[in-house]
Amino acid sequence: VKIVKAYYRLPKKKITIDQFLRYIAQMGGFLNRKGDGNPGWQSIWEGWKFFLGLKEGVRLQKEGLICG
Repeated sequence: VKIVKAYYRLPKKKITIDQFLRYIAQMGGFLNRKGDGNPGWQSIWEGWKFFLGLKEGVRLQKEGLICG
């Protein structure tokens, strides 16, 4: 949740599971427009893969293996 909040520069308030899933789907190409329905499995999957890359980057940063 902290990674998603940092990526989208969200305020410190809590987000729901639905909001978290939509943010993940947006990372995978879901546009989240007013008339759009729920995100599909493909955009969720693509977003999840992108999110895992971000998570790995955070882990490497914390371990001091990368700088910047």
